[in-house]
Amino acid sequence: MSQNLSRGSDTLVLQRVVQRFKRVFRLEDTVIRFGGDEFVVIAEDLSTPADAEKIAGHVLDAFTAPVSLENIDLVVTASIGIALFPLDARDGSELLRHADSAMYLSKAAGRNQYSFYTQDLGSEALEYVELGSLLSRAIANRELALHYQPQFYLQSGELAGVEALVRWPGAGPERRHPGAFIPFAELSGLIEPLGLWVIDEACRQAAEWQREGFSFGRIAVNLSSRQLNNVQLWRQVRDLLDQHGIDGSRLEFEITESMVVQEGGTVHGNIEALASMGISLAIDDFGTGHSSLVNLKRFPLSRLKIDRSFVDGLGSDPNDEAIAGATIALARALGLEVVAEGVESGEQAAFLRQQGCQVVQGFRYARPLDPDELLQHFAAPVWGGNGVRLALDAS
Repeated sequence: MSQNLSRGSDTLVLQRVVQRFKRVFRLEDTVIRFGGDEFVVIAEDLSTPADAEKIAGHVLDAFTAPVSLENIDLVVTASIGIALFPLDARDGSELLRHADSAMYLSKAAGRNQYSFYTQDLGSEALEYVELGSLLSRAIANRELALHYQPQFYLQSGELAGVEALVRWPGAGPERRHPGAFIPFAELSGLIEPLGLWVIDEACRQAAEWQREGFSFGRIAVNLSSRQLNNVQLWRQVRDLLDQHGIDGSRLEFEITESMVVQEGGTVHGNIEALASMGISLAIDDFGTGHSSLVNLKRFPLSRLKIDRSFVDGLGSDPNDEAIAGATIALARALGLEVVAEGVESGEQAAFLRQQGCQVVQGFRYARPLDPDELLQHFAAPVWGGNGVRLALDAS
């Protein structure tokens, strides 16, 4: 809930949530804010599980009407997990953990409902709820990290910017890579708080680099479809820019072509508002959807990224070369800067240089680096201090 609101407004909504709680719970019930938008309710002296079910039903009923704030009606939903003592747990800690698991079952089932903890949960369901609980807390406690992959101007070798890529250092080896938890975040709805954390951290890092005098160009951040369809997105970004004291020109948001083609009023409004702040907008993974540059020219875009699936075949696949060459020519004709991602060979670099691609990104030049590594490699005197320049040979 709180991630859909501008800074400060979430507190007002939570206050109204508490007011509704007062009309639902008994005087003898204990209601504790557990963190963020999570609450724990201790209801004692219940005769049967049906009594707990009745309370949960009252909570859901309390949120059938939207919460009005700043002339906006906000739909607030509750995902409820129920665990019973001593049926489901031997102590309070286990009871809370099992209620938490049941809550994530409710979220997985579509939210705005309640679920009882059961001991016969399958291993897949248990893994799902455990991952949801761990990721939610990792976001709230800022236990994630951003690594940055440099982008270079192909002709001059100068640093053009960096792309922010999220990592989860505290997770196990099978979960710390984004390919393991990003799809889950999208499925569970955690992609919105995760995406907002990434923007916040990128702004914080940009402000720090500015203070240190490091010319990093701009930080590119991937936006999810959920974020772009959130009417509060542009306000959230504006507040973060103000909070960290940086200009919008220090950011770039990457969106996919499918997100733009299927746009509605909210998407279009966000795109226009973000561009008005000076934020660069890039189409990511171009060529994998069903749009055309003719459709995309209606939007205030600055960059187009050629998907790595087409870059892979450069130098060996005539079809990929034809697609990449035509895309570069059309994009430049429309005034868009072209970025090729996933560049790994000299043959690919040579083709892109010949076709007029301006910016390259990939393991041939640099892998994703943590902030300290990035400064060590590209801000040291050997690299020319603030005038970062890399010799980009095309052989």
